[in-house]
Amino acid sequence: SKNEVVFVTTSDNRTAVRGLERDRGVSDARQSLAAKVKSDASDGRSMNDLARLALLSGKPAEAEAWAKRALRANTRDEESRKILAMVALHRQQYDLAEVFLNGLGGFQSEDAAVLNLVGQLRLGRGNNLMAAEAFKRALELNPNDVATRMNLGVLYLKNRQYNQAGTQFERVLSVMPNHLDAKVHLAIVDGQRGKVERAMEVMEAALSENPDSELILFNLAHMERNAGKLEPAKKHFKRFLQLAKARSDETEQALAMLDDIQRQQSSDGTRVSDNEILTLAAKIKASPAASRAEPNELPIEALDEKPATRMEKGKKSSPAPESNEVSELERALQ
Repeated sequence: SKNEVVFVTTSDNRTAVRGLERDRGVSDARQSLAAKVKSDASDGRSMNDLARLALLSGKPAEAEAWAKRALRANTRDEESRKILAMVALHRQQYDLAEVFLNGLGGFQSEDAAVLNLVGQLRLGRGNNLMAAEAFKRALELNPNDVATRMNLGVLYLKNRQYNQAGTQFERVLSVMPNHLDAKVHLAIVDGQRGKVERAMEVMEAALSENPDSELILFNLAHMERNAGKLEPAKKHFKRFLQLAKARSDETEQALAMLDDIQRQQSSDGTRVSDNEILTLAAKIKASPAASRAEPNELPIEALDEKPATRMEKGKKSSPAPESNEVSELERALQ
């Protein structure tokens, strides 16, 4: 529907459409847009639409190529700059993303999609409080921005503010009932609220749709272990550890809980061997980026404060000054 296209095209990976490559309507749209570009090499709008479809299909290099073509056709094109910022964020190239976003107004922008990207940039750099401020300002400008609402909900969840997180995910599902990521995160919230059986049902259904999701595997296993369902918990923890690419707080917890399950199980035939746990632990590569402590943890009440309240307390809400490197990149881009 038209509304879903609007939601998706202002999004990030949280609202990517599963199975986009197999969608006949998307395939037809691609062909139509490509034909438009072929007949008019200056059709930047069609190029940007092709770039967004590529990005949502998990093809950042293709998205970058289309967006650059659009930018060459019109050096003042803001949509292509947004897409290039999304690609940079996807690759964790935060300085480059900041260059594009500063050119679009940064935190002072009146565009909700730009502010959502600013929030993601701040999250990537560990500035959670400033990220929350950007997401909230984006929602003031566009309350229907599903991607921003998902990001704010996840930030609430990360800081154990379950009621506020649940409200965000419920609002997403009210407009996009089949939004898988919102369902999964609401199930995590429900598990924390004590609605464990219902939460596990949702997680199991989500896992059948996305069997290699580390997020689903870890949280489902955690719920099953707490509910005393040790065999399925063991299975899902093991699968999570097989998929994990780097050591993190979650992999440490998974290994510890797998070891705890081993101690709880009385039958040797169902136990996880010590060697198997050690093998899984050794497989996970040490990664300083993945294992470092959160550099800017929010206090529990912080996300509920209004930006004006924080400013009254003497905290500046303006973005951090640009580094020399970013300034040089900006000049080079110009």
